[in-house]
Amino acid sequence: MDGAVAARAVVDATWPLVVGKEATGVAFAGRKQRAGRVRAAIERLVRLVVFYVGVALAFRARRGLWGAAAAALLQRVVRPFPDDVALFLCLRAASAWLGRRGVRHHLQPLGVFAVHCVHNAIMLTKADWVNPAYLSLWLQAMPLYPTRQHYLDDFASPTTATHHYAARQVAPDRLQQLIPNLWRTLRVQLPAVAAVYLIPKLLFIRNTLHELSPQMLLTLSLKVAQSAGVLTCLPYILTEFPALVTSFRRRMGVADPATRLSTLHIATASALSTAAFLMEPKGRLEVMIVYTYWRVIEALLPVHMDTPTPSSRHSQLRSAAAPYYVGSMCAFLTT
Repeated sequence: MDGAVAARAVVDATWPLVVGKEATGVAFAGRKQRAGRVRAAIERLVRLVVFYVGVALAFRARRGLWGAAAAALLQRVVRPFPDDVALFLCLRAASAWLGRRGVRHHLQPLGVFAVHCVHNAIMLTKADWVNPAYLSLWLQAMPLYPTRQHYLDDFASPTTATHHYAARQVAPDRLQQLIPNLWRTLRVQLPAVAAVYLIPKLLFIRNTLHELSPQMLLTLSLKVAQSAGVLTCLPYILTEFPALVTSFRRRMGVADPATRLSTLHIATASALSTAAFLMEPKGRLEVMIVYTYWRVIEALLPVHMDTPTPSSRHSQLRSAAAPYYVGSMCAFLTT
């Protein structure tokens, strides 16, 4: 691949995500934190520009994998990408590389179901392995779980080792709260999903203005509504299964209706999650699947450590691996 084309491929694959992430962080920051977020965003963008200049010079000087090696070195020195984002970018580039070669098993129903089984097994039985930032983000619109600790009380390793669901998970009034809680979650999801769709449009404002039409606005609105609906339902598919199945078993007269059914829970949630994902457009489906792989790998990384939750050792591991992720990303994008 020509050096200029290779450098452009790296820029196009990374800058919308980084700029969008920083813009969203600033937009949703509180008043006290906003000044700090703005400074951090400016610093991140400066680092990103330095990275792009270095990668462009490397690709111009030598073709092949020299640009990837330079990108890895620049990530170690300049740190343009947060460590966790570097892993996501690598996985996304790998998915695109596979797609260019006609390999899309991970986007087929069976592949989607498989990764959901692993993701949901972690979320439902090993929630203490999950990155706290991801879990907090996942729960930010869940009224029944206002904090991460509330969720861990129901789905962390020690809790799920018991034979019965907690009484609060199977309380009779839990299902009565389901519809109002879904509506509250949808109201939170809508602006967040709209931002995800609108930020790329704003970043490529010339193309957006050229394509602007009532039909485009209608299509965009429908996509936002559909994605917000999917993202609203997904957490409840995981968290409300105990109440639903216990209610059904009570009606059937089962002697011990609150017995934990982890395997059935994981399989059912994964099947429903797969169906929800497959409703998404192809491009967004790929992003969502890559995102799921990202969170699964991130959760599994610290398993071999003394403490399963992210620790200083985990942070050091991620920092050491980030340059390899960025180098691999560039290799996937340019070969």
